[in-house]
Amino acid sequence: MLADELAEARMEELTMVAHFMHYVCRTIRMRFPMEVGEVTASTGHFARPAFHVTHAVNGWVRDVREHDVIWLVSQLKTPWGSLPPGIDARIEVASIEHGCAGTRFTAGPRSAWIPMRDATELLGTARGVLKSGGSARLWTNPERHIGQYLQGMRALEDGALVDAWFQMAREAKMEFVSYRQLDGTRDAFHYVAKRVCLGKTVFWDRWGLPRGIAERREASPRAQLDPYLTSAMDRAATVWGIASPRYGEPGSYSAYEQQYAGVRLVLVQCPVAVHACTQKA
Repeated sequence: MLADELAEARMEELTMVAHFMHYVCRTIRMRFPMEVGEVTASTGHFARPAFHVTHAVNGWVRDVREHDVIWLVSQLKTPWGSLPPGIDARIEVASIEHGCAGTRFTAGPRSAWIPMRDATELLGTARGVLKSGGSARLWTNPERHIGQYLQGMRALEDGALVDAWFQMAREAKMEFVSYRQLDGTRDAFHYVAKRVCLGKTVFWDRWGLPRGIAERREASPRAQLDPYLTSAMDRAATVWGIASPRYGEPGSYSAYEQQYAGVRLVLVQCPVAVHACTQKA
């Protein structure tokens, strides 16, 4: 009886809250400046997003209210191809700041990062509300990049559809991919692509960390980052280690992850074949 009441309350909440969707870029760069100041400003938000910022000042951003939900969509781009599109984060809007240069949405306590999981089917069926009335499919041509359709924020017709996908992604058995950034990133990407295209939910730091930190891990405070990574490994059903010549070197994160995972770590030998559904860069 209690479960039925909770489910009914959840559905009532979903019908009262408006849901929106917006695209954000995620890119793997093999060379980048060590902008420690930028990293410091972003630290402390590993467990959940802190905010979402857009340069837009008009359009659907003006319709977002406190307690509404913004789903951030992304498609990780790398020098070797792209992963399928996924839902990057759930932003429960706590407060909104409108300015002449853009709009800032502060994330509430039920906001969350979402592990990598293929959302192609979800995005292909989701419908957006039209300002003129009615609705239309958000992603009308899957042959074109999803970012072209969500470059501007869109209001969703049915937020419950995305919320159900989100719950499924959270409850699915997760896999953790451990690798060495210096010489294992390419093979890690191909292995993640293979697992994701097989329908798996994968934690990989190039997707699972805040964008400002994913490419600058060495400058991140270990006191905050380490517990976040170990928590992800604790939740993972399997920990994959991508073998490379420098994987497991003393003092590296790969050594830390290898030691923490212990017997649960399954070492994957290189090279890893390119999976057929890896999209071109």
